[in-house]
Amino acid sequence: MRGTPYLEPDASRAAQWQSRVREASPMHDALQIGLVWRGDPNHRRDAQRSMTLEALAPLFALNDVVFHPLSPGHTAMPANVPHCDLTPDYRDGFEDVAAHVCALDAVVTIDSAPLHLGGALGKPVFAMLDRVSQWAWGTQESQRWYDSVTLFRQPRPGDWQPVVARVAQRLASFPAAPEREATGLANRL
Repeated sequence: MRGTPYLEPDASRAAQWQSRVREASPMHDALQIGLVWRGDPNHRRDAQRSMTLEALAPLFALNDVVFHPLSPGHTAMPANVPHCDLTPDYRDGFEDVAAHVCALDAVVTIDSAPLHLGGALGKPVFAMLDRVSQWAWGTQESQRWYDSVTLFRQPRPGDWQPVVARVAQRLASFPAAPEREATGLANRL
């Protein structure tokens, strides 16, 4: 499911973030998934594209997944959800976000900058879109901009439940990272 990247982070920064994720994650053999559920509250469409943490309950019920928030300054994740918030370590803006994303297995996000960054880096991205999303995404669940991005669109305005359920189903069957398969650490699926 890895796509064709047209961007890549600085190699030394990427190696640092790979180590940082490996050391900080509460479960090393779990899927490491980037997560964005809220955007900039000043964005004109933020009320439509953002969701509450409660709406993500089906994702949080998955086993062997550690979530990595990718948006600094948002509500803290629930204590009972395996997560690793490394956003306080962002020192150089998108340079750090790009290296962080490259250290993860995939990204689950609303329509936000990390969606585009993940697609540009060739990382698997599960994009949760509101019913009438930004014009670039069209009106269906297909797009031609990034071959590693899968769209999941609301069936009705404001209805995130089916979107999150479908993303959770996809994550539950997501293959282990090739690096883990090679070392035998993640023979989960």
